[in-house]
This record gives sequence, C-alpha cells and structure tokens, in this order.
Amino acid sequence: MWNNFLGKIGRTGLIDVSRYGLYSKYCLRYASSKVNVCRLTNRKIISLSGHDSYKFIQGLITNDVRCLYLKSSSDSHREFPQDCLFAFVLYPNGRVMADTLIYDFEKTSETDSENVDEEVSSKSQGSLYIECDDRICERLIKYFKSYKLRKNVSFDVDNAHDVWSLFSTDSTESFTSNASSRHEDLMISNDPRLRGHWRILAKRTVSMENLRKTLESKLGLTVDEVSQDDYILHRYRLGIGEGFDDHPDAKCLPLECNVDFLNGINFQKGCYIGQELTARTYHTGVIRKRLAPIRLINSNIQDVHHILDKDFFSTTNDKKLGKIRSIHHSHGLGLTYIENLSDEGPIRAYIKSNNGENLELDVFKPKWWPNNKSQ
Repeated sequence: MWNNFLGKIGRTGLIDVSRYGLYSKYCLRYASSKVNVCRLTNRKIISLSGHDSYKFIQGLITNDVRCLYLKSSSDSHREFPQDCLFAFVLYPNGRVMADTLIYDFEKTSETDSENVDEEVSSKSQGSLYIECDDRICERLIKYFKSYKLRKNVSFDVDNAHDVWSLFSTDSTESFTSNASSRHEDLMISNDPRLRGHWRILAKRTVSMENLRKTLESKLGLTVDEVSQDDYILHRYRLGIGEGFDDHPDAKCLPLECNVDFLNGINFQKGCYIGQELTARTYHTGVIRKRLAPIRLINSNIQDVHHILDKDFFSTTNDKKLGKIRSIHHSHGLGLTYIENLSDEGPIRAYIKSNNGENLELDVFKPKWWPNNKSQ
C-alpha cells in the first residue's frame, strides 16, 4: 500500500522533480559555494501546537502534511521526510486565502509506515510553524479558529523567529551535499518550490554576522547579504509569486498561481477546504491563465503601481494577453493566457496608459515550467 501511495504521489500529486527541475532532500552545497541571504521582514510565523495539529492542518492545506514525517527509500525522486512544505490555504469556493510554507522545527522522529491513512490521526510531535505574509497573519489565525471545533490545537503568532531566504541567482550551478541542516538557533530547509532556494528559520537573537559564520563554518558557504528589494526582483524574474501582493486574498485560484508547478499540491491526499473546484479544474485540464514573469521595457518610470490590474495586449495583433498582477520597479507578474506564451522567447505587449501613451513590456514563459503549460 505504501509503495502504491508513493507511486501515485510521484505521478500526479507531488511534482516529478527530475522533469520539473526540482530536487531531492540532499542538495545544499553549490560548486561555487556562494549564495545570497536576505531577512524577510514581511513574513510572519504562526505556531501551531497540540495533539491534533497535524490532523487539523491536513484538512486546510492543498499539500500533504505527511511529507513532513514519512520517509521511504522506494521513491527515486525525493526523500521523505521534508523539513519544509509549500501549500495554499483556500476558501470553500476554491479561491486562495494565503500561500504558506510549513515547517516541523522540532522534529523528533521519522516514520516508516504502510498504514498511511492512520498516520495523520496518530501523529503528535512538536510544533508546526506556518510562514505567511504578515498582512494576512491575523486573518489566517481567525480562519483557523473557525475550523477548530473540539480539536486539541492552539494557534499563536511566533515572535521568536525570523525568516530568511537563501538563494543563488545562478540556476546552472550543481548541488553536491545535504540540503537540510539544523543548528542550535536555526534551521535551514530546502524551499520546496524551486531548486537553488532555501529557507532559514532563526531565533531573533541570531544576527547577520552569526548567521554568516554558521553558514561558512558548518556548510562552507560564502554569503552576501542582499536587500528585500533584491529578493523580490529575483522572484519576479523567475516568475515566483509570494504573499499578499502576488496572491491577493479571495481573488485568485491556486492553479493560476502555479501551485502544481511549485510542488504545492497533492491530488491524492483526500479532502481539504476548497479541494472540489481545484481538483475538478486540474483533471479537466481547463487552466487558461497562469502567473508569468513580465518586464517593463521603459524602466525609467517613477511610479509603476498605476498599471496594477491593467490589461496588456499583443503588439502584433492587439489580442489581450493578460492582466498585471504585481510590479516592483521594472519586473513583476502578470496573469497571462498560457496559449500565448512561447518557448522561443518573450512576447512583446503593451499597456494602454491613462495619458494615451502605450507602455511596452515583455512577457516570459518561465524555463522551469514543464513543456505542457496547462498540465
């Protein structure tokens, strides 16, 4: 039964990492061993504790929480358990409430089990930490409480930890050693969305200098501290959405936000809030729009926020290509009709501005997308 479960995950639930450019658990040290690190001040941590914490969160997220504690050597693409899990929290109508990264910071054991259907119910160890955008944090806790009922689970905003992003801007580098690393005051985990990215949960007492020394002495990494602006631009160049601006509350769908491409959903796990529309959309294959990276041609514009939610059109035939979702300096994300994207290079488009002048931009298909853009 366990092997069948893993086989189904590999085919239709969790992403085939060898095909989509993701990675296994063991892959941290780069050949050049030089990466960027950034403290993410716009991210908050919700601490989820109690005997029913795993069972509770399993019914509220798109991914399978069992990935945090089940292990098996039978899966050739990925190692169980993970230390970090990407998932969306949805409303009953299937629209996105928040994107999250979920950590088992206090992991004490790993489980080999054939009876996976009972594992979530029986699991109770440590606390789960749920990372989310700080603007949605309080609303997310309130939403969780509405589904608590009689479950033994509690929620608190964790103010003891900071979230850091560790990433390389060179996607051609190769991996050579273990990705996950736990130290006294911090935990380093693979960011499960895309290769070459990691998340660090560190006690707030850990300074940048202490973090740098740990990364250099324990992992042999040379790190450069970059600003949050640099991190946002890096994400937008890749086409990775994160937080309230990219996934606005109740206004977008998870598949439009590339949840299936970013290892954030399991179609075999069973029921969760918002599952019906999401599963039906995926299995019918009717996914017409997805978030894709855009780049403004005229980067000298002082205020680009006036173009948010504006439609953009092809310069070739005036066909509508999509709508601006978010923008930061000259880079951003656009909700784009995927039939118009090309493997050959960017598509030139324009936005009709209020002053009558058209603003040109390029729309890209991310290289990490699978060849079939709609599946």
